[in-house]
Amino acid sequence: MFGEDLKKIKNLERRLETYENPNDGYDKAWTIVTKMVFLVAKSGKPLCGNNLDTETKRPVNPHG
Repeated sequence: MFGEDLKKIKNLERRLETYENPNDGYDKAWTIVTKMVFLVAKSGKPLCGNNLDTETKRPVNPHG
């Protein structure tokens, strides 16, 4: 009984390690680069629909 429980625990630990650290080639640094590219690409555009003039579809300056 103890041997079976130990096998189950080892199997669960292995599965958890594989789940938390998959070997799929994903690089977490890409996420930061992707966000930076998104911000640079969208910097000249409004991020909310209510910041658009409804007729011209141009950004509205909320400060004046």
